[in-house]
Amino acid sequence: MIVISDLYAAPDDVIKGLRYLSSGGNEVLVFQVLDPVELQFDFKDPAQFVDMETDASMHIIPEYVRQKYCTDLKKQIEEYERECRKDRMDFALIETSVPLDQALFRYLVRRQQLY
Repeated sequence: MIVISDLYAAPDDVIKGLRYLSSGGNEVLVFQVLDPVELQFDFKDPAQFVDMETDASMHIIPEYVRQKYCTDLKKQIEEYERECRKDRMDFALIETSVPLDQALFRYLVRRQQLY
Protein backbone atom coordinates (compact mmCIF):
# COMPACT_ATOMS: atom_id res chain seq x y z
CA MET A 1 0.00 0.00 0.00
CA ILE A 2 1.27 3.48 -0.78
CA VAL A 3 0.24 6.44 1.36
CA ILE A 4 0.91 9.87 -0.12
CA SER A 5 0.05 12.72 2.24
CA ASP A 6 1.30 15.84 3.96
CA LEU A 7 0.55 13.94 7.20
CA TYR A 8 -0.86 17.07 8.79
CA ALA A 9 -2.90 15.26 11.39
CA ALA A 10 -2.38 14.04 14.92
CA PRO A 11 0.66 11.73 14.63
CA ASP A 12 -0.83 9.17 17.03
CA ASP A 13 -3.90 8.83 14.80
CA VAL A 14 -1.80 8.62 11.64
CA ILE A 15 0.54 5.99 13.09
CA LYS A 16 -2.44 3.97 14.33
CA GLY A 17 -3.94 4.03 10.83
CA LEU A 18 -0.63 3.08 9.20
CA ARG A 19 -0.21 0.19 11.63
CA TYR A 20 -3.70 -0.99 10.72
CA LEU A 21 -2.74 -0.98 7.03
CA SER A 22 0.41 -3.01 7.70
CA SER A 23 -1.21 -5.42 10.15
CA GLY A 24 -2.74 -7.50 7.39
CA GLY A 25 0.70 -8.32 6.01
CA ASN A 26 0.66 -5.42 3.57
CA GLU A 27 3.88 -3.70 2.66
CA VAL A 28 3.32 -0.01 3.43
CA LEU A 29 5.21 2.87 1.82
CA VAL A 30 4.62 6.31 3.31
CA PHE A 31 5.50 9.41 1.30
CA GLN A 32 5.16 12.66 3.23
CA VAL A 33 4.87 15.40 0.62
CA LEU A 34 5.68 18.94 1.72
CA ASP A 35 6.43 22.21 -0.02
CA PRO A 36 9.82 23.79 0.76
CA VAL A 37 7.94 26.79 2.16
CA GLU A 38 6.28 24.47 4.69
CA LEU A 39 9.65 23.02 5.64
CA GLN A 40 11.50 26.33 6.01
CA PHE A 41 8.65 28.67 6.97
CA ASP A 42 10.58 31.38 5.16
CA PHE A 43 7.86 34.02 5.30
CA LYS A 44 8.97 37.61 5.82
CA ASP A 45 5.74 39.55 6.32
CA PRO A 46 2.79 39.02 8.65
CA ALA A 47 0.18 36.84 6.98
CA GLN A 48 -3.17 35.20 7.47
CA PHE A 49 -3.21 31.42 7.17
CA VAL A 50 -6.47 29.64 6.38
CA ASP A 51 -6.98 25.94 7.06
CA MET A 52 -8.42 24.53 3.83
CA GLU A 53 -10.24 21.75 5.67
CA THR A 54 -11.84 23.71 8.52
CA ASP A 55 -11.74 27.26 7.09
CA ALA A 56 -10.24 28.44 10.41
CA SER A 57 -7.87 31.37 10.02
CA MET A 58 -4.89 32.55 12.02
CA HIS A 59 -2.81 35.71 11.76
CA ILE A 60 0.91 34.99 11.96
CA ILE A 61 3.98 37.13 12.52
CA PRO A 62 6.64 34.81 11.06
CA GLU A 63 9.63 35.80 13.16
CA TYR A 64 7.68 34.95 16.33
CA VAL A 65 6.62 31.45 15.27
CA ARG A 66 9.29 30.30 12.77
CA GLN A 67 11.66 28.59 15.22
CA LYS A 68 8.95 26.71 17.14
CA TYR A 69 7.17 25.73 13.92
CA CYS A 70 10.37 24.38 12.35
CA THR A 71 11.35 22.54 15.55
CA ASP A 72 7.89 21.00 15.91
CA LEU A 73 7.75 19.98 12.24
CA LYS A 74 11.21 18.38 12.43
CA LYS A 75 10.16 16.41 15.52
CA GLN A 76 6.98 15.27 13.77
CA ILE A 77 8.88 14.09 10.67
CA GLU A 78 11.39 12.25 12.88
CA GLU A 79 8.52 10.62 14.78
CA TYR A 80 6.94 9.39 11.55
CA GLU A 81 10.29 8.05 10.35
CA ARG A 82 10.99 6.31 13.68
CA GLU A 83 7.52 4.78 14.03
CA CYS A 84 7.41 3.63 10.42
CA ARG A 85 10.86 2.06 10.69
CA LYS A 86 9.87 0.37 13.97
CA ASP A 87 6.89 -1.24 12.23
CA ARG A 88 8.84 -2.13 9.08
CA MET A 89 7.15 0.49 6.90
CA ASP A 90 9.10 2.62 4.46
CA PHE A 91 9.01 6.38 4.97
CA ALA A 92 10.26 9.10 2.65
CA LEU A 93 9.93 12.87 2.77
CA ILE A 94 9.35 14.33 -0.67
CA GLU A 95 9.59 18.04 -1.38
CA THR A 96 7.29 19.40 -4.05
CA SER A 97 10.24 21.30 -5.55
CA VAL A 98 11.83 18.00 -6.60
CA PRO A 99 10.47 16.49 -9.81
CA LEU A 100 8.51 13.33 -9.05
CA ASP A 101 10.72 11.05 -11.14
CA GLN A 102 13.83 12.25 -9.27
CA ALA A 103 12.15 11.87 -5.87
CA LEU A 104 11.04 8.32 -6.66
CA PHE A 105 14.47 7.43 -8.05
CA ARG A 106 16.13 8.69 -4.83
CA TYR A 107 13.69 6.65 -2.78
CA LEU A 108 14.34 3.48 -4.81
CA VAL A 109 18.13 3.91 -4.56
CA ARG A 110 17.87 4.36 -0.79
CA ARG A 111 15.56 1.37 -0.50
CA GLN A 112 17.92 -0.81 -2.52
CA GLN A 113 20.79 0.14 -0.21
CA LEU A 114 18.75 -0.82 2.87
CA TYR A 115 17.60 -4.21 1.60
